[in-house]
Amino acid sequence: PPAFTEDEYLVNVPVDSKPGIIVGKVHAIDPDLGINRQVRYSFIDSAENTFIIDNKTGIIRLNKPLDRETIDSFNLTVSAFDSGTPLLSSTKLFMVKVQDVNDNAPEFTRTLYEAVLFENATIGSEVTSILATSKDIGINAHITYTITSGNDDNFFSIHPSSGIISLSKPLDYESVKQYFLTIKGEDAGIPPLSSETKVNIDILDVNDNFPVFSQKSYSAVIKEDTMIGEKIIPLIAVDADSGPNSELNYYFKNKSSKSSKFKEFEIETKTGIIVVAAQLDRETVSFIFC
Repeated sequence: PPAFTEDEYLVNVPVDSKPGIIVGKVHAIDPDLGINRQVRYSFIDSAENTFIIDNKTGIIRLNKPLDRETIDSFNLTVSAFDSGTPLLSSTKLFMVKVQDVNDNAPEFTRTLYEAVLFENATIGSEVTSILATSKDIGINAHITYTITSGNDDNFFSIHPSSGIISLSKPLDYESVKQYFLTIKGEDAGIPPLSSETKVNIDILDVNDNFPVFSQKSYSAVIKEDTMIGEKIIPLIAVDADSGPNSELNYYFKNKSSKSSKFKEFEIETKTGIIVVAAQLDRETVSFIFC
C-alpha cells in the first residue's frame, strides 16, 4: 500500500484565511510498479467539507471560512490509495490549528453602569467596577480601560487592568450632583480593537452646610399695645444642603420652658416669624435682645 512520507501533519492556519488558500500538502509513495504505484488522495473526514484535497497532488485547501471561537482545531483523516487491483490504501491524520487574529472587539457586561456615592466619601473609595471580555485569546484578549469623557476635572480614576473606578478628589454635592463617564476598553491586538460603555454616578447629599441667615442681626420697634399674635418681623435663613438637610426649624437659642425670658415673644418654628406672645409693658421691659 502507499506509505505517507511524514509521520504526522500539523499546520497552523490564521482564522481570517480566505477560502481557496493552500493549507498544506500530503505525499505518499507506493513501492509497486506501473499502475499499481499511481497514488490518489481523498478525505475520509473533511470536517463537513471545510477543507478539500486535490486527489492527484495531495494539496489541501480551505473551502469554508473559519471561526476560532466555534472550532479552534480540526483533525482531518486523509486516505492515500493506489490504482491496483485490489486497491490498497493507508490513512494519516492531518491536524489543523486555527490561529487567533484580533477580529473581536471587547464586549462590556453592561451598556450602562450605575453607582451612588456620598459627597463625603474619602479619596480612594471604590465607586464601582466594570468588566469587558473578548472572544479572542492571548494578547488579543488583554484589555486596558481608560476614561475618555465626563471626567474633565479628574474627580475619578480607573485602574487600567482591573476596571475599578475610584474617587480621586473631594466631592461637593452642592456643585455637581451627577457624573456621566464614558469608559473605553481596548485590547492589545494589532491593530487594537475597542468598545465603550457608560457609567452614571449619582452623588448623595450629606449635612455639611450650616444654615445662614440673610442678615447678621434683625431689629424691630413695636408699640406696647401691640396685640398678642401680631407678627413683628420674619427671620430668613437658607441652607445649601438639599432634601431634609435643608429643611429649617427656628427657635430662640436661650429660651427654655423653665425661664421667663422672652416670654413676651414666640417664633414660628417653620416660618421664622417672630410674633407677640404676651401683653407688653414698656415700663417693665423696654428692650429685649435675643
